[in-house]
Amino acid sequence: MKLISTILFFIISRSCFSQTDSSAVSDENFIKEGIYVSHSDFRKGKVISKSEIITQLDTNALDFFSKLLERSYVVVKTGESTTTLVCSSFWGYGQNKTLYLNANKNYYRVPVFGNISFLAVMVDAVAYNGAGIDPFFGPTISNPQRVKELRNFIMSIYNGVLIDNSPKNLLELIKHDKLLFDEYNKLSYSKQKNQIGHFVRLYNEKYRLFLIN
Repeated sequence: MKLISTILFFIISRSCFSQTDSSAVSDENFIKEGIYVSHSDFRKGKVISKSEIITQLDTNALDFFSKLLERSYVVVKTGESTTTLVCSSFWGYGQNKTLYLNANKNYYRVPVFGNISFLAVMVDAVAYNGAGIDPFFGPTISNPQRVKELRNFIMSIYNGVLIDNSPKNLLELIKHDKLLFDEYNKLSYSKQKNQIGHFVRLYNEKYRLFLIN
């Protein structure tokens, strides 16, 4: 009897905690208009709004935050004083119900948003543009050059960390959903790569977003 009572208490406590600690929000209303200083602020729906920003830009413009964050600094009103913040330091911003994430000090639109988000980011890469002949090993690739490359990433809303959109990483993110996991896992590797976006959407349709209160 004591064991049963302990288990019931644990279940009730967990239930009460989950109800008071977070609240479900639709995808459309999750993204707030404004600047997210950190991922924690994003999870809490906390932003620096237009009314807190000192600027000569037109705050009614649809691309206000995009234009604002092209600058080096932004001046924010904090009570009776002001604070100057570096634009490249923010986690991201919301504009027209769309999320933009900071990656490599640039902001990128998130076209697929949900518990798992999907986006493309410009990253540094190495390209080889020539070939040579090694007297011992034959043809070799040479002349490495640093280039910019557009690469796809996925992100769990719970940690805000961008990771390669590889099948391995997606399987890790959906592993608690046995049906989706098994369906995706049984595909060949080439099909898994081609259907990453599809399974991200399937996952997002099943699970609602939660703000931390």
